[in-house]
Order: sequence, then C-alpha cells, then structure tokens
Amino acid sequence: WDMKYKTNADWNHAWGAAPANIIPRGMWGIIPKTPGFDAIEVKPQMGNLKNSSIVVPTIRGQIKGEFKKVNNRLTQYFIELPANMVGEFSVNLTSEDVLTLNGEIVNSSFGSVRLNPGVNKIVIEVNSF
Repeated sequence: WDMKYKTNADWNHAWGAAPANIIPRGMWGIIPKTPGFDAIEVKPQMGNLKNSSIVVPTIRGQIKGEFKKVNNRLTQYFIELPANMVGEFSVNLTSEDVLTLNGEIVNSSFGSVRLNPGVNKIVIEVNSF
C-alpha cells in the first residue's frame, strides 16, 4: 500500500507490523512454552545469514540474542535470559557435530539444551559435510 493510495496506513496495521512477530517467532524461533514467558523455546532458523541480533521484550524482561556464523564449521549464539526465565535451545545437528554451552560440551542427543537465566554462550562445531 502506497501512502498516496491509502493515507491512513500505519505501522500498527496487521500487515505493516508483521515483521515484529515473524522475526522473533520464525527466524529466531523464540516462543513461550508456558503462559507469561516463565519458560521459552529458542529454535533458530538462520538460513544463509552471517549474523543477527535481537531483543524481545516480555513481561519478565528482555530476551537478547546474538548469532554469528564464524565460518562453515563454527557458529556462535549468545542468548541472554532474564533472572526469572528458563529456556530450551534446539537446532538440527548430526551425531558428529559438537555443541558447547558456556565452554562445556553438551550431549545434544536429546535434541535440546537447557538455557538458564543470564548469558548462555552456545558454540556449534560442524564436523560433518
């Protein structure tokens, strides 16, 4: 809609504000697992992006995220949760890939990693091609 055809258009219109919902939920995969954001799920789908950052306001505080594709084998995520929130992080991995959370290797065979309040540094090293 061009403003010359529809002069009452604004960013609050459902279509004009759609990215405010699509990016956190679709690209970053940030959704509440419980009412009121007591627990969240983070299931990012970054595609060919090299980096991305996000701040999602919730009733419990801000969720902050940073993504960086260092190279074809190394990817980093920094996900900061408020003090009164926990999360679950998941991405598609193979059995050869190595995932570390705050410097500790995590068994990712369960398909997800628990995120605690504060900064969670996730590093994924892809060992399969």
